[in-house]
Amino acid sequence: MLMLSYCGLRWSEAGGLRVRDLHLLGSEPHMTVVKNAVQVSGKIYVGTPKGHRQRTVPIPATAVEHLARQCEGKGRDDLVFPAPKGGHLKSPNGTRG
Repeated sequence: MLMLSYCGLRWSEAGGLRVRDLHLLGSEPHMTVVKNAVQVSGKIYVGTPKGHRQRTVPIPATAVEHLARQCEGKGRDDLVFPAPKGGHLKSPNGTRG
């Protein structure tokens, strides 16, 4: 939820983030949004973000520590926010298909 509120990410963008997309070190922490994970009728489709363009999003200092903890023990290709049983998170909006 921090990523959505502090950084202005869409749910699908947060769901598509990989550890390699986060750049937490340095004076200007940021993330590169290159994929999204959209839920349609209960299925997840991974593709390009809205507008089919990647974007760079600054990460506020207050979120860096939380993100670092979220990435502990993960490989560069792992999802930052995986579902409890693995794979992409489904939307919390309650739709089922």
